[in-house]
Amino acid sequence: MSRNFRSSLFVLILLLLVGVVVSELLGWRYLRSPIATFASSALNREVQIDPPFRLHFRSTIQISAGGLSIAAPEWAGEKPFLSLKTFEIRAAWKSLFGGPVSLPLVAIDKGEVRLIRSSLDKATWQFTDYKEAAPNEVDKSLPLPVVKKVELGLIKIVLGDNVNDLRLNIVAHTSESSDGKVLSIIADGSLRNDPVTAEIEASNILSTDAGDSTKLFRVKSSLGETKFFFTGSVENLFAADGIKGQVRAEGPSLGVMTAIPGVTLPATPPYLLEGDITREGQVVTLKLETVKIGHSDLSANLKFDVQPEPPMLSGNINAKKLVLQDLAPSVGAKPEPKKGKRKPSTPGGRVLPAKEFDIPSLHAMDADIRLDIDKLDLGTNALLPLQALATQLVLKDGRLALNDIEATIAKGSLAGMFKLDAETNNAKPIFEADLRLKNVDLAQWVNGDKINGEDMISGRFTGNVRVTGTGRSVAAILGTLDGQLHGQIRHGTLSHLVMELGGLDLAQAIGVAISAKKPLPLNCAMIDLPIHKGQVKSKLFLLDTTDTLFFMTGSVALDSEKLDLRLVPAPKDWSPVSLRSPITISGQFADPSVAIDAAPIAMKILGGLALAAITPAAAILALVDFGETDRGDGCKAAVTMMREKIKKNG
Repeated sequence: MSRNFRSSLFVLILLLLVGVVVSELLGWRYLRSPIATFASSALNREVQIDPPFRLHFRSTIQISAGGLSIAAPEWAGEKPFLSLKTFEIRAAWKSLFGGPVSLPLVAIDKGEVRLIRSSLDKATWQFTDYKEAAPNEVDKSLPLPVVKKVELGLIKIVLGDNVNDLRLNIVAHTSESSDGKVLSIIADGSLRNDPVTAEIEASNILSTDAGDSTKLFRVKSSLGETKFFFTGSVENLFAADGIKGQVRAEGPSLGVMTAIPGVTLPATPPYLLEGDITREGQVVTLKLETVKIGHSDLSANLKFDVQPEPPMLSGNINAKKLVLQDLAPSVGAKPEPKKGKRKPSTPGGRVLPAKEFDIPSLHAMDADIRLDIDKLDLGTNALLPLQALATQLVLKDGRLALNDIEATIAKGSLAGMFKLDAETNNAKPIFEADLRLKNVDLAQWVNGDKINGEDMISGRFTGNVRVTGTGRSVAAILGTLDGQLHGQIRHGTLSHLVMELGGLDLAQAIGVAISAKKPLPLNCAMIDLPIHKGQVKSKLFLLDTTDTLFFMTGSVALDSEKLDLRLVPAPKDWSPVSLRSPITISGQFADPSVAIDAAPIAMKILGGLALAAITPAAAILALVDFGETDRGDGCKAAVTMMREKIKKNG
């Protein structure tokens, strides 16, 4: 190697070193335009970097500029997607060599971000062709940077998402406090036409450095009438990970939370939730000590795992008291009206809920939850609550089931299951129910008024109902119902007053009220109701006592909500002033009509007037019913008598 070549090489290296030193001292200003050009090509958007631009390679890589602008796509208008004024970013050297991106400092004096999405394939933050990812899919190729310190001036974020019908105006900044850097965020806007507000205060919250263990986080937000409060800590805001704190939520209905992607909750009356929340990785854990829904009092220990597809909710719910009426909105029924307000009328005078189920929400998540209910209030003073009810709620692929239902009911038991199969979104859901009652003490369960200290009805009831139906609402399912209802009362009694008032037997009704006879034993009490395409027909419905045999004929149309029933009392004993005639029950569910069948009574009265022409005393004869001849005891004899009576009366 010649001396001239070595000299030239030395001069060249020296010049390069001088150039590097001078460039470093000047902050590599001449790279501003090439970097902007390269970024514009990579993002397919115009990128501008405003002076003064500085780049320094020291203990960290430091870059600062007087401004940064990234254009929005043409369809989003002329305003840029990102506009920053005076920013500085410092990156660790290891970020250049395949390690996680580590940013010791991110400082922005002022900025505005416009997050606009008109459709799934058109969003200002999309720089490549849209590719629909699986729900909850995490892009592992873009790990979150480790940020140690964040300093923000006034940052404005405009969010307009047509896909979710979400509009938000967000203002964020940081300030100094005894807890370090405190991030303050104020947001307002709307979600699906409901107003949205949020206030957030957090210390060191934007730092994702694992060494920062204290990141206090306070949230106060609202969606319509729903309010949400959180106080606790968040280790990584960007990943929404390491959450731990206390949560409080209240609002008009849990169903509002269905607006949150991946969440399925039923419509309810006003609620209040209080408890602890944690999130580790993809699992959110809720320990709710207070769950007030309407008049119900519950607690819950739940886990929500967003990693599976769909997400999975599991755990257990315990209830000191669950009021059945509080579940009415979940099946499309009207909630209980507030005191002083009338219950809203139903369209067309209908009673059965016709609001369609939210079938897509049944596919938004799966669930496996144990329900333990100390007391299930049936929503009426006429029946005492069920006790110690337990069941397993399972939601899988759109199929909702209450399996292995067990409960204590008035010294007896209840067992069975409910299923609603909505696996296919476009098909009509299939409903199935199988319930069994065993040895239920009617005197204890039927919480009606006593008559002279005696129960209106007593005995042990055993029965079952097995039905299936299809439809997208309660009304539609009942209108297609097929199945059978069976029941029988053993060792039963019935109040004299109920019997004689039912038969309009004035003499015995008054006698019971005065003499307080003992309750009448029930020789037989049976019910057998076949159901076909929403038509419930009385194959067998009778109450047989020593005084009177009651049987019912006719049908109930669940599809049209019409009643067409005749309750026929057949006396077995002699009674003066007997006006026993069939009682008709007709009309709509919303406005039933109960009346005496006038034709049989009219014939008796006309006969009485004819006899009165001969002797006034004989007028009483037409009103005397000497009853049927004795046909023995037990249900077989009662059924035979009932069928003969129906045949005789047509």
